[in-house]
Amino acid sequence: MLAARTFPLLLLAACAGTSSVDIPTTETSSNEPAPTDDAIPTGSATAAAEPVDGGADVEAPPPAPVCAVEVEPNNAADDATAFATCFSGVLDTTRDRDFWMFTAPEGATVLTLAHVETGPIAYRVYESSGLGALFPTTFTTGSPPIAVTAGAKYLIRLTASGAAPAGPRGYQVTATFE
Repeated sequence: MLAARTFPLLLLAACAGTSSVDIPTTETSSNEPAPTDDAIPTGSATAAAEPVDGGADVEAPPPAPVCAVEVEPNNAADDATAFATCFSGVLDTTRDRDFWMFTAPEGATVLTLAHVETGPIAYRVYESSGLGALFPTTFTTGSPPIAVTAGAKYLIRLTASGAAPAGPRGYQVTATFE
């Protein structure tokens, strides 16, 4: 019984790259049949182990969000593509602008955007109505925490930043609400 309880520790040590732990194995030649369950020593990689968590079912993590894909034309605020948690697209030229729209979810007070792109891009985030458009949050690298109001609609405008490279700039953005 002791071997069954220590097995997870041996496995963790082996996966961590530790060379001082010996995991017993059963050696066979190509001419010998594989061992039966009775021949497998206790504590080997195929021995049964008791559940570490007391037998409770472990839920799988939720699937990764499916990103909204840019729908052209989206070069003006009225043509913004809606998204919930992430979006992706391409600025085809240095003059291209892409608009995205979201509604801040219930309980949200802060928005942070994680973004990757193939060339410099300027981001501008603002509330789509009222005075919010007069006080946008702009950035090119990183993302400052952006104050949002639950239920309010917001726009994100992406434009090419800098002169080079002149070709298309792909991007993917993930929104995190707190």
